[in-house]
Amino acid sequence: MIEQQKLFFIIVGRAHAKQTVRLLNRNGFKYHVATLARGTAPTEIQGYFGLSEPEKALIMCFAQESRAQELLKLLDGENDFRKPNTGIAFSVRLSGMAGMSVLNYIKDNE
Repeated sequence: MIEQQKLFFIIVGRAHAKQTVRLLNRNGFKYHVATLARGTAPTEIQGYFGLSEPEKALIMCFAQESRAQELLKLLDGENDFRKPNTGIAFSVRLSGMAGMSVLNYIKDNE
């Protein structure tokens, strides 16, 4: 049986995008996609989520559910997400979204 997969959404300032992707690669999280993004939330909401600069990077990363806490700890350790203006990360389960061949591909490339 294939272990449950999660899709992580990691939002950081563009200046931290390469550093975050390198962190993922060094720690075996090999299947990810990064894209440029721009924050549009009002200032109060940006402050609440710790997102001050409008120029962002969105990194989407697949990971096994058993490694979810490990990934969050890595991100917090590298980017100090607990402090304001550093970024945010969250995940969703990938259940019923893909056929077995796609899930096997993701699993084999982690």
